[in-house]
Amino acid sequence: MSACDICITEVASEMKGQLRWEIRRWSKFRPAYPSTSLKSYSMKAAGHQWMLEVEPVRLQNASGLDILSETDDDSANPKATFKGRECFGLYLHYNGGSSGLQTKFVLRVVNQLPNKFRESLEDAVTDFTFSTSHTVMGKSAFMSIKLLVDENNGFKKNDCVIIEADITTYTTGYAPGPSRSLNLIEK
Repeated sequence: MSACDICITEVASEMKGQLRWEIRRWSKFRPAYPSTSLKSYSMKAAGHQWMLEVEPVRLQNASGLDILSETDDDSANPKATFKGRECFGLYLHYNGGSSGLQTKFVLRVVNQLPNKFRESLEDAVTDFTFSTSHTVMGKSAFMSIKLLVDENNGFKKNDCVIIEADITTYTTGYAPGPSRSLNLIEK
């Protein structure tokens, strides 16, 4: 009879962090079509390196024609569809080497008016597994440019736009745990 000590415990760890990108001199950013994007510098949050990207888009149908808008008043509903509108996409880039980083994140354009932070425009929580081959995730029609550039709405203040991302990463691994003996009987 012999005894073996075997114990492997599955361990899940969670790390949280936030990225904050202040784009000063927003008016100097001149979007061109089909696309000119603006990327942040690399920042560390939740134990990994990330970048944020703003990209202007014009929504079109399959034939390449602009899709007509349902409404002209974006301020009435900031989450309205931006059919035929100039809007911008907002993306999170993963700059790490993980082969599968399970992530939840929220992208946000901060409302800079006093007592209006809760009215910041943010996307729903996104679950995504980033890897070296899947490095970008976001929303192509995040907000209309018309809504953003009107300083009365608070998303641009003193020619500055603030983009934030709340990021939570989850990693699963194996670690030694308390020993327990398994009795193996030889016949």
